[in-house]
Amino acid sequence: MSVVYALICEFFFYKSLTLKQLPKILREAALLSATLLFIVANASCLSWFLASQQVPNKVAAYIGSVVTSRWLFLLLVNLLFLFLGTLMDIVSAMVILCPILYPMLQQFNIDLVHFGIIMIVNIEIGFLSPPFGLNLFVASGITKRPLLDVTRGVLPFLVIMLLVLFLITYIPGISLFLPNLLIK
Repeated sequence: MSVVYALICEFFFYKSLTLKQLPKILREAALLSATLLFIVANASCLSWFLASQQVPNKVAAYIGSVVTSRWLFLLLVNLLFLFLGTLMDIVSAMVILCPILYPMLQQFNIDLVHFGIIMIVNIEIGFLSPPFGLNLFVASGITKRPLLDVTRGVLPFLVIMLLVLFLITYIPGISLFLPNLLIK
């Protein structure tokens, strides 16, 4: 629906698109979509493999056996999600890890909304992290720039995002301010 809407707007309102340009645009869109779907398909295969081999369960069991501090737990979870964000999509990571980490969240008395925000920010950073961040490939395909150039351009923003992640993780009031305001 959004493509049809965009075409109607371009043809009739903005009049910046002609029928002659349409095949080239459709070809480029198909090529970019195929590239991204190939990456997503491989990430899905990896997610299945990790789940079938019980890797998340083993990692969570290890974290639970080693960690006694809430802050150390959050640090290890951040590292885990940053790593997984480069390899798999957000839904797969959440579906696989949330049920496994839930008992530890209760043990360390971590708010679920706070944890959800931490998890989303982590995986979004992973999408921009080299070498396999999906959004790096999207930006490379759209801009027609080499992946290395896109990665160099993203690095300063990654540093800022990691700083924000640190603040969100260790100052829960930042991520819980608005939900608490709405609930009360």
